[in-house]
Amino acid sequence: MSGALRGPFALLRFTLLAVCALLAGVKPQHVEALPVIAGLAAGTLVTYRWPRLEVGFPYLGALVAAVSIPVTGGGRSPLLPYLLSPGLILGFTRGVRGPLLAGGLASGVLMSALLVPDLSLGPQYQIVVAEWVVLMMALGLVASWARRLAGTVGDPPDLFSEARHLLEQVHALTRQLPGGLDAPATADALLVRCCDGLPRAKAALLSCTSEGSFVPIAVQGTRRVPWRAPLEHAGPLRTAWTSRELVIDVREPDSHGRRTGSVLLALPLASSGDPFGLLVVECADVTEFPPGAVDRILSEVQATSSQLEAALLFEEVRLLASLEERDRLAREMHDGIAQELAFLGYRLDELRGQAAKVSPELAELALAVREDLTTLISELRLSITELRTSVRADRGLGAVLTSYLQSMSAGRNLLLNVSLHETAFRLPGDHEVALLQAAQVFAQEVRRSPDVTVLTVRLEVDPPSARLSLTCDGTPFRIQLGQSGETLAKIGASVTASELESGEYRLEVVLRGGTDEDQRPPSRRPRPDQARPPSSVRAD
Repeated sequence: MSGALRGPFALLRFTLLAVCALLAGVKPQHVEALPVIAGLAAGTLVTYRWPRLEVGFPYLGALVAAVSIPVTGGGRSPLLPYLLSPGLILGFTRGVRGPLLAGGLASGVLMSALLVPDLSLGPQYQIVVAEWVVLMMALGLVASWARRLAGTVGDPPDLFSEARHLLEQVHALTRQLPGGLDAPATADALLVRCCDGLPRAKAALLSCTSEGSFVPIAVQGTRRVPWRAPLEHAGPLRTAWTSRELVIDVREPDSHGRRTGSVLLALPLASSGDPFGLLVVECADVTEFPPGAVDRILSEVQATSSQLEAALLFEEVRLLASLEERDRLAREMHDGIAQELAFLGYRLDELRGQAAKVSPELAELALAVREDLTTLISELRLSITELRTSVRADRGLGAVLTSYLQSMSAGRNLLLNVSLHETAFRLPGDHEVALLQAAQVFAQEVRRSPDVTVLTVRLEVDPPSARLSLTCDGTPFRIQLGQSGETLAKIGASVTASELESGEYRLEVVLRGGTDEDQRPPSRRPRPDQARPPSSVRAD
């Protein structure tokens, strides 16, 4: 039983026992009930001292009262009010079954006393004891109802213990699953099985974020998503997503020969409610799927959708935990050491003013220390900005990268050129974070280099592929990506750092997704001159 309820329950028992003792003292013939009252009071003290005995004491109290009532006055016994105590306590601690079981036990003992011929119980005995037993059970049911309204009567739940217990279950379940909780691996395996036996098949598994954007978890037969975004353009993908039903779209060949005909399948993925993703499979040069292919795809999706949804939820929880930790660290750094260093800077300014009246050399030394402290505060603020700047569901990689570069270049005579080319689809969260971290490492080195005057950043995102290029002038420096480099290698990205013939220094990160080259017709591929022109931002 909860420690917070031991005191109130003991007080309730003592109050009812005091009422019983008062009733026993009113009439001399009821004095024989006092030893029973004293025994119940002693039992209350014992259970208060050793809470483990509380489990069966309410049933024992109801039994003792039921046995003692027929021999201490019957329908006029002073022990009748004590029957309320077991019912009320059992209703709080045991729910509905507790008071009903205690009421049945007490009524059985009380009614069996009618079989004893030596007891003069009176004509109203059955009615009186029945009323008290019914009242006991009614109070117990009310207490059980109040317990449900309150949620729980135990100690406040330990959320961290519950979270640890759930994580232990997830860890044990992950070991049993064939692909674990790795969403890309599970999606890749599903696409391979779905495309098996289909001619020139292109497939993609798209995951929908909370903001309505789609992220290609895996693609097959292409290095990009060759279809329009489901929520932005009308077509079979939007029809399947809005209707939540399987859609098969046949595309006839055109007269000019640019399209040879194809058949496309769009299937929403859902295992426990609203759809969380979309499976798209397209076969070229055919106008229908082979016999049994659609049924096989449906069975594969049905067998894998639960595991895939669990993997995506696990990835989202991990990303949210990382964002919360970054926000917490940034807040503590800003409210702690950053404020202390700013206060120390004011003290140094005061010291420099006083030193100028005494010794010019001491004032110059204080000025040098003040400049070093200003640089340290600037680096600390940039680190805080880096922690607070992260990709989220409502902010893509391009927006976050531009915001960070503008904050980094503030206060410097630096020409910032940013060129963004992004599609309606987004990269997975860990891929966006890895590219952003690589850009942040390069930008920090640029900030520390005094002779850099131009920084050019070009980002091309065509999920699941991406290319990030950062170029600056000035003296070449060495890039240490550290953990960011390990993350890029884990997701299959290639990193190249080189010095150009023009004297500039470039860092290029290339992420190639998919399993094949671009299968779009040459006439539909974007020309280099169709890319968005770079935007220049002068930070003075």
